[in-house]
Amino acid sequence: MLSCLLRNADGGLEPPKLVRFDSLTVPPSKLPYHEDRIVKPRFDWIAELRRPWFNTLKAWQDRSKPIHHLDRRKSLFLAGSFSLIASAANAKVINYASKQNSISAMLNTYLHNGDFAHYTDLLKVLINNTATGASIKDSVWDHIERHADPIQIEQDSRIWSLLRELLPEALDPVFREELRYLGELPSWAVVS
Repeated sequence: MLSCLLRNADGGLEPPKLVRFDSLTVPPSKLPYHEDRIVKPRFDWIAELRRPWFNTLKAWQDRSKPIHHLDRRKSLFLAGSFSLIASAANAKVINYASKQNSISAMLNTYLHNGDFAHYTDLLKVLINNTATGASIKDSVWDHIERHADPIQIEQDSRIWSLLRELLPEALDPVFREELRYLGELPSWAVVS
């Protein structure tokens, strides 16, 4: 038997609870725990944060109109980013940014048109931190290099900050490392 101290919602500790050793969860990190009071609440919070964005993207038909007070290019880039994540998570193409049935084709189009030219640094990080990276065609990488604007958005820009908040499993290095350490990194964020 072990005496476990569990974190409460306020960040404090609850009174000790006696727990049998064989009832603990032992993740790959080898740090056993009785109840997940760190990762699951954070994932629940992230899901709630993403829900209105996914709902908006599913209903977004006129891609010339911006969404959620973003300009058109930022709206398209956000839709493309969510497409990368949704496609990796569902193991099928889900494209919120265009009607194309390929994520590579969508990216190539927007890179060639210049819509994603200011976002190529962010796009590289996003692709390299997701399972989608393995399925991205070489032509996308060529387009990223060829059509990258010399002036890229900074990590403290509005769109990078927004996406880091909405997709922290891929874009927040501290949270990503914590999830990896705990063995809780979602499959869509595991680089193959």
